[in-house]
Amino acid sequence: MLACLRAYRFFLPTLMLFGLALFPYWGEGGSEIQKSESDAQTKPNVFIVGIDALRPQELAYFGGQHDVTPFLDQILQHAEVFSQNYTPAARTHAAWVALLSGRYPYHNGARFNLTEDDLIDKEHLLTRALKQEGYRTVWGLDERRFNNIDQSYGFDAAVGPKVGAADFLITKFSDNPLVNLLSNTWLGAKLFPYVYGNRANFVTYIPYQFNDELIKEMHGGQPVFLGAHLTLPHYPFINHLMKPVQYEGDEVFHYRNYLSMLELADRQLADLFTKLDNAGFLTNAIIYIISDHGEGFPKVDTGLEKGNPFSSFKVSSYGHGTNVMTLSQYHTLLARLQFQNGKVINPAKQETHLTSLIDIAPDILEKLGFQSGYQFDGIPLDHVASDRYVILESSYSNEAVSASRVNQLQVLQQSAEAYYVAKDGRLLLQREFY
Repeated sequence: MLACLRAYRFFLPTLMLFGLALFPYWGEGGSEIQKSESDAQTKPNVFIVGIDALRPQELAYFGGQHDVTPFLDQILQHAEVFSQNYTPAARTHAAWVALLSGRYPYHNGARFNLTEDDLIDKEHLLTRALKQEGYRTVWGLDERRFNNIDQSYGFDAAVGPKVGAADFLITKFSDNPLVNLLSNTWLGAKLFPYVYGNRANFVTYIPYQFNDELIKEMHGGQPVFLGAHLTLPHYPFINHLMKPVQYEGDEVFHYRNYLSMLELADRQLADLFTKLDNAGFLTNAIIYIISDHGEGFPKVDTGLEKGNPFSSFKVSSYGHGTNVMTLSQYHTLLARLQFQNGKVINPAKQETHLTSLIDIAPDILEKLGFQSGYQFDGIPLDHVASDRYVILESSYSNEAVSASRVNQLQVLQQSAEAYYVAKDGRLLLQREFY
């Protein structure tokens, strides 16, 4: 009898844990998506969907050879595509603030990842202009380690793991049976806020569940502005749902996994579009599909060559935000789609004039017919001239980040003096680095 009682005491908690794992939305009414309350609204929903580190040259639409993004390539066939688009800063936080402000990093203050708040102009942002016009503003980001954007940037809601320096540590030590079992449940969201919905926790992260969380925050009867950034293709290029991608050529460290993560990101994008459509959000909508920056890979990119072989000046580098001379880090995707009555109404075309992510905010306001009074560096996309120029800014980085094989311990050691933990738990760049 004693043995049976001990077995029962072990079995019951285990059964409860498995129940929680099998029913991640238990107690929250399930994950069924209902039709949008704003199907008949006159103001279109506005969506900016970013895919981290996406290199346009990998897409079949631009002649890429690996065919890892079939859904995105199909979408681009019906879109207005701006093929010569560049990010002003090849780092996620700086790129998105430039996008939301319509201004270069030098002007908006967010010149590097994890910039201190009081250096950033958070008032003159697209989100605040749209809120004044009755929009519900939602931000979604499935990895927060290098991006501190939250509700303080004019968003009504923010989807994703909790922001903080602990994110750098907890995801390293969260791979244990209990955390893995609960991490995708409502209880896991309460117990492990740095792990829930966190792409960095590659053992358990489910991109389709992150999409569900986005849809939940968008209901409310108002037109919606959504800024969603999907970070699967970012280093370290690994997730438990990824699959290998076959390609011809030399075996290059990291590049093969990067292609696989692009394939998984494409599946996530297809799932998000399906859920937006099923919920009625695509009945009347304007969508921008972007990448925040590209990526540099050794033996894959052919960059500039030194004019003087004895020069120590670097003309190429790996990763992103490490060298403005490696244009694969700065060349980004930009495509625009407009839906009316659930159908695409824009012409399918490719525009080759030089554009930048800073053009998106003024373009949205022009499309909607709103006046913000803001001073933009960007230009609405339909007014970009052929003699236009754009500015690219470099970023703080250390030697370990630029190496062809990233040693994480070296990165931490070299970065230790550059960052500090603020009182609210966030990791920030030391001000003197400016």
